[in-house]
Amino acid sequence: MNSIPKQSAHRALTFAAVLAVFFIVLNPVQAQCQTTLTIFNTTLGELNQPGTEISTEDLKAILLLAVTPVLDVRFPQEYAISHIPGAINIPPDSAAPILATWSMKLQK
Repeated sequence: MNSIPKQSAHRALTFAAVLAVFFIVLNPVQAQCQTTLTIFNTTLGELNQPGTEISTEDLKAILLLAVTPVLDVRFPQEYAISHIPGAINIPPDSAAPILATWSMKLQK
């Protein structure tokens, strides 16, 4: 009769030990994870980018002045999911002729 409570106690102790090991191993991993990035605190962070990276503060100033257009060169589906308010979407396959036209206008 005593074996049933001993088995339950042994199972509970085993479960608690496994749970403790899980939290001990997982806790440092969580501490190393980055916080969720938003559009206001992200940077390109990718190597060999064709453009110049600007700070969030610079982008906010550009948007407030509303003089320089902010171009979002991504596919329309990506743009629809998330974009900077006021940015102009240009699909990658049509970016070259549009940017060439704007470049010529800026040089005049």
